Amino acid sequence: MMPFTRNRRIKCLCARCHAQCDDGKYDFKRCEGCSRYFHHKCLMKSKKYSLKNLNNTSVFYCSKKCELSVFPFNLVRDKEYAKINANEIKDPCTKCGGECHRFDIIQCDECDKWTHLVCTDLTKEQFDDLGQSSDSFYCSKKCELKVFPFSGISNRVFFEKKDDAIRSIRNVSENSVSERDLATSAEIDEDEPNPQCYYLDEDQIHEIGLFHGTKDLTIFHNNVGSLSKNVKKIEDLFRDQQKLPDIMGVTETRLLDNKDIPANIELTGYDFEHCPTKTSAGGAGIYIANYLDYEIRNDLNLNLERCEDIWVNLKLKKKSKNDKTDELVVGVIYRHPGSQIKEFENKICSIVNALNQSKSNFVIVGDININSLKMNIAQNITDYFINLQGAGCLSLVDRATRVVRRGNKYQSSCLDHTYTNLNIDNIESNIITSDISDHYSTIIKIKDITNIHIPKHDVYVRKKVLSPSELIDLNMELQVELDKINITNSNINEATETIIVTYQKILDKYIPFEKLTRKEKGFYYKPWLTKGVKESMKTRQHLKTKAMKDKTEESDKYYKRYKNFVTRLQNIAYSNYYSQKVNKNFKNKKKLWETVGEITKYKKKNTLKLKDLKVKKEN
Repeated sequence: MMPFTRNRRIKCLCARCHAQCDDGKYDFKRCEGCSRYFHHKCLMKSKKYSLKNLNNTSVFYCSKKCELSVFPFNLVRDKEYAKINANEIKDPCTKCGGECHRFDIIQCDECDKWTHLVCTDLTKEQFDDLGQSSDSFYCSKKCELKVFPFSGISNRVFFEKKDDAIRSIRNVSENSVSERDLATSAEIDEDEPNPQCYYLDEDQIHEIGLFHGTKDLTIFHNNVGSLSKNVKKIEDLFRDQQKLPDIMGVTETRLLDNKDIPANIELTGYDFEHCPTKTSAGGAGIYIANYLDYEIRNDLNLNLERCEDIWVNLKLKKKSKNDKTDELVVGVIYRHPGSQIKEFENKICSIVNALNQSKSNFVIVGDININSLKMNIAQNITDYFINLQGAGCLSLVDRATRVVRRGNKYQSSCLDHTYTNLNIDNIESNIITSDISDHYSTIIKIKDITNIHIPKHDVYVRKKVLSPSELIDLNMELQVELDKINITNSNINEATETIIVTYQKILDKYIPFEKLTRKEKGFYYKPWLTKGVKESMKTRQHLKTKAMKDKTEESDKYYKRYKNFVTRLQNIAYSNYYSQKVNKNFKNKKKLWETVGEITKYKKKNTLKLKDLKVKKEN
């Protein structure tokens, strides 16, 4: 339901003199057509109305136009009437068949068709209230009855299956239901919400616990809306963490089938696998940490026309001999909007059934473009999740993952899903309100699933800045120590070694190595992020939180302008840093090519070395 109306407060003012009508001073009338108010004294200035007529009239119309507006075909013009007969109108009104783009309209929650406000039984106040509440609207009795579970069954089929259904219900009630089950169901049916996932902003990512040496496995997903443009934002999202997630699924990569993979999408420490798209939008990819062993599972591909998916099988080490969690199947899916839900439902349920029959653990992430917030409202979406759950698959995301402003209101939807057959007690699910794209990021942490040794890379640098007096002391002590070394033609190599060791000891004394913190390490590999850029990124996050709380058009526009400004600022800082580095190392070929490698993220391919070659003799 998405009524096109402005969020305004209705005031009881006279349409003629603009004075207050409900103050009790003068009598007034309300027009049933345009919902405007008029004082009796203002209406009696014209010869059309008299005090007697106004007092005796129960239904009042201020003009002939308002009087005719109650008829169902009053909005249909002559040209529209001809189009209705020729079936040329794309979105006709369900009642009169006229065009719906010129007037207040409302959408049915079941069939998604539009209806003029004047063609319904709703008043203007009820229409405005529907835009503020979560109540449903149905254009007909047929759509209203479709929400019931047996609406699609005819009377003949219902009576044929009635006896079998009652018999099966009695068997279940006698054999399965106990006092404990009834107590459990009573706890589940409480009115208080029990979400499976929680929102985190960028400053709260540390609560996920992305640390080295843990036995947890983290899986991240985001609809990036062009991977080559937004891959840097993924790195910036986890800049304060010790490490990035173990698995990162990305959808709508827009990597075309007939083009080479751009070099800038490579991430350090990750292997990248993807399924290209044949359209301008779409595509699915997965980043796998290079300390994980995996193999691609092409046998699990959905093979649908408007859908891209990639499946990998992770080989996780067993923690003990009795532990069966040694492998995990991870799938990343992007389903294009507008494609058939039923066809996709049959395919994904068959894959889930096959994985459960082979006793394989799995996690499926992706942008499915099915709004799970409409479950129990739209019949096809309800059927999809019921059949998916019946196949042995649980959904972990139950909150909005995409919030878009439509006029003066925010429209929320949950299009990014996460499915699994693992025990949900060992899984933490969160939604990160990131600004990588117009979709939020989803991340899950599977606790204590592997004992794979994740290498920890600590970074040590000389951070201390010497004062002028300390710098003088360092030079004097270095000069004294160097004067003690005697250099002759016979001991040049030994003297050189002594000089290096002496210099190293003095540096360690005055400027010792210090271990970088998590935050410093995140910026260490991105030296182009200056102090000013970092402060701008913090301000951007603050403005985003403020815009979501205020929900005003002004704060939303200001955040978007500042967000674009920070993006341009990062690109300029990146270009300036590497331009200066290239100019500095222009005469040094080795350092120049190292800089080019940093920019292009070129990886040296491992060549196969032949130990010996045997030639087979032909008979």
